[in-house]
Amino acid sequence: MIQLANFENTKQRYISSFLLSSLLYFLLLGLLYFFLLTKEEPFKTQKEELSRISLSTLTFQEPKPLPKQKVQKKPTEQKPVLQKPLVKKKQALPLPPQTVEKVLEQEPVLEKEVIKEEMQTQEKLQEEIQALERRKQKEAELLLVAKQEREAKQNLFVQELRDRINKNKSYPMTARRRGIEGSIEMQFYLLENGHVKDIRYISGKTLFENSAIEAIQKSFPMDVDNKLFTFPKEFKIKLVYDII
Repeated sequence: MIQLANFENTKQRYISSFLLSSLLYFLLLGLLYFFLLTKEEPFKTQKEELSRISLSTLTFQEPKPLPKQKVQKKPTEQKPVLQKPLVKKKQALPLPPQTVEKVLEQEPVLEKEVIKEEMQTQEKLQEEIQALERRKQKEAELLLVAKQEREAKQNLFVQELRDRINKNKSYPMTARRRGIEGSIEMQFYLLENGHVKDIRYISGKTLFENSAIEAIQKSFPMDVDNKLFTFPKEFKIKLVYDII
């Protein structure tokens, strides 16, 4: 509040001083103008008298007009307009390849730091990309190894299953008496608990069908690794009957 009051006081002082100075200035101008008017009046009267005397004594003769001469206009020479040759802008030539160290020497300190930071970030990104690629490659290799191991275990299981069914196989007496040999192809489904279902004939000599069904039924249940297959798993097996 005090500052505002001081500001108002100073403002009023400046205004009052400006008004007083302007009044004094106008008064001085008025006095000068009045003084000049009073001094110029005698000079005016003298000048008017001299002008009257000179006009009364002097007689003016009007000058005869001179004959007009025809002024021949000079033909204006048209200057040839010179066309400025088009100047092709020089294209900036590509700079020669420079090493990173030379570029860093030419740039100011701040730009050097920025370039270094960008280089570091690029190196980090490249390292991360390389690490990710190595990780993916390792995962692919592990998946391939696991797949190969699984396929090997599956083949081993199928071979053991064939051997087991062939051991439980019995030659039919009617076929042995007649001396009949041959093969038969059977189909069945293996369950997750190691049992079998839906045994059926596919092709071959029907004389060996009952013997093949009995051999398959005797071979189960058996221990099964649940990770090897998706159950129920379909199997097709070919049994060969030879008279030894």
